[in-house]
Amino acid sequence: MAKEVCFILDASSFQYRAFHASKERPTFTNEGLPNYAVNLFSRMLSSLRKEHKPDYMVAAMDCKEPTFRKKLYPQYKAQREDPPVHYLQQVPGFRNVLREYHIPIYEKPGYEADDIIGTLCQRIECDVVIATGDKDMAQLVEMSGHVKIFNMNKNKIFGYWDVEKEYGVTPAHMIDYLALVRHKRQHTRLQRRRT
Repeated sequence: MAKEVCFILDASSFQYRAFHASKERPTFTNEGLPNYAVNLFSRMLSSLRKEHKPDYMVAAMDCKEPTFRKKLYPQYKAQREDPPVHYLQQVPGFRNVLREYHIPIYEKPGYEADDIIGTLCQRIECDVVIATGDKDMAQLVEMSGHVKIFNMNKNKIFGYWDVEKEYGVTPAHMIDYLALVRHKRQHTRLQRRRT
């Protein structure tokens, strides 16, 4: 008998993807509030369920309160822009969709969704697939097959060897790899600005 599978949704990743994919064709409620990303988010979840048929689904979400990292280091993610107003107006709608699909939401003030996902991977006994567009999450993929990642960009589930084939490093080295790639990208941007 096949082992049960739980999909952990990186809700923020799905929400931003839905927002950016649909913002060129905005729709609004009768009250004038945007709902285009919420509609696409709902269709994405429905498609994920139909295609992969997980036994369980849970969602990890960021809280609006500052994280413990931000308290320790105020410059943490300081280069990030604030979320667009139309995105923020749709956050309650995203939560409603998750509730309508009976997908439990896990969140904790002071922690990011990534922290919640890492904890859930350790505590959930059945096999886990992390549904995200965040490459950082590949560090959690296990050789045993207990934790895999659903790569939203490729629409494919990646196991341990898939991560190594895709990025040239094992999951245990993803953080180092991404730090080098991001550092190189930031250095290139700085060089362009100077010229």
